[in-house]
Amino acid sequence: MFPVVYSDYATSILSHLKQQGIDVSDMVAASGLPSDYQQTESTFLPLRALFRLLELTYQELGEEKGTSIIRRVLRTQIVPALLAELNNCETVEQAVRNLILLIQAQIPQSQISLSRYGENFIFTRYKANTGEDSAFIWSEVFSLWTMVELIQAVTQSKWLPKQVHIQSQSCSDVIGCFPHQIQFIQARETSGVVIESAMLSQPVSISNTQRDEDEEDYGMHYNVISQTYSALRPYVLELKFDLERAAQIIEVSKRTLQRRLSQHGITFRQLRDNLIADIALEQLQKGEAVSRVAVNVGFASVSQFSRSFKRITGLAPSRIALRHI
Repeated sequence: MFPVVYSDYATSILSHLKQQGIDVSDMVAASGLPSDYQQTESTFLPLRALFRLLELTYQELGEEKGTSIIRRVLRTQIVPALLAELNNCETVEQAVRNLILLIQAQIPQSQISLSRYGENFIFTRYKANTGEDSAFIWSEVFSLWTMVELIQAVTQSKWLPKQVHIQSQSCSDVIGCFPHQIQFIQARETSGVVIESAMLSQPVSISNTQRDEDEEDYGMHYNVISQTYSALRPYVLELKFDLERAAQIIEVSKRTLQRRLSQHGITFRQLRDNLIADIALEQLQKGEAVSRVAVNVGFASVSQFSRSFKRITGLAPSRIALRHI
């Protein structure tokens, strides 16, 4: 699936920036966010736009103030929303593993895990780093603080990791965003925080939120896009792939499918376009020529395909192809 993120991540950051008296209009445009980002309903946005917004936030505010904004966003909006979905967890480890599933629903294709690390555990995320993405380091900072804030929330403590791993080759920028007592290890395969085994075995007590028990809607608030994309992706290049065919594949009525998409501010056409862009991206990354990919995904001309691909991803397909020559 084309990398997307739940829009609340971006809108929360922008809201807090505005509270600081910052004019965010230029940041919205520069990050590639839609001009109507303040829409009332949550949707999904390109993940690259969130990472670019993080970079711009740190450029505007610096390390200390930028981190203060990010932590405030996590504490007041993102972490509470995740905890509200958390049920039936007895230990911190169970809570973290369930939180990973919730994050993966909000950021489809995210590679997050909790695994053994010697006598302890490490809470990690992986993101491919080509060295060409200037926002990569700020995505690491955001991910690491998300992990820390989640652990602090489920333990009701001011816990900080003693050791942090980062993928970046240099940790100088990252260090400035964290307390000085943390040890950083750079150039690792994943970014992550080391958690003591004793911490994970502690009991956790988080109040449950009342869920809608309607069978059709249960659990769809965060994972509707992830599940629908996964189910429809193998069929999107069919000659007669339309709303009726899509509804038939996932065994719901056309009206139900439209409603589910509408709840996230997405039309069927946008869903179809994103699926096609995802397939095109995969083929380009494998080294297929742009002209070949255009034909493969059903476009009549390379120029038409290039315009469509850039509109959805923000990148010209030729740039993707050049990276893999």
